[in-house]
Amino acid sequence: MNPFIQIAFVLAFFFNICLSVDLCTSYIYTVTNQSRYTSLHHNVTLKPFTKTIHVKGNVIFNIGERIEGDRLIVTHTDEAQYTREEDIEAILKYPQCYEDSKNGYTLTFVQVYVSLTSDDAFVYFVGKSGGIGQRFCQILLTANQTHNYSYQIYFYGY
Repeated sequence: MNPFIQIAFVLAFFFNICLSVDLCTSYIYTVTNQSRYTSLHHNVTLKPFTKTIHVKGNVIFNIGERIEGDRLIVTHTDEAQYTREEDIEAILKYPQCYEDSKNGYTLTFVQVYVSLTSDDAFVYFVGKSGGIGQRFCQILLTANQTHNYSYQIYFYGY
């Protein structure tokens, strides 16, 4: 077989894998009590991540656990800075084609590193379905009264 055709097949294979692990993210946006996700979606179910506070405004959120054979499947980072204290939120969906949850990896562990000027921050799985052991999830990141907010999120699965 022609080496060019072999390379094209390999690239097409990896391109399809990359598409299946896409992450749909919102920007980090400011909220008021009326515009919070929970205010706009009254009956939403939230499953909190475990929170560990570290020095200098660093917080780590975890849910699930690493298992033998899982691997890092997608990462994302974002940051925002403000001239005054703000309440913020961000929404992430895995995979990007959230409704097409037949594709993608089964989630085993999600970890979020957050840096902010406040300790009042939380991370949640949104909804009754999706999350650890599933091929899809929606995640809500929140913080109150912060001048800056940056996060790095790591999804592990198989």
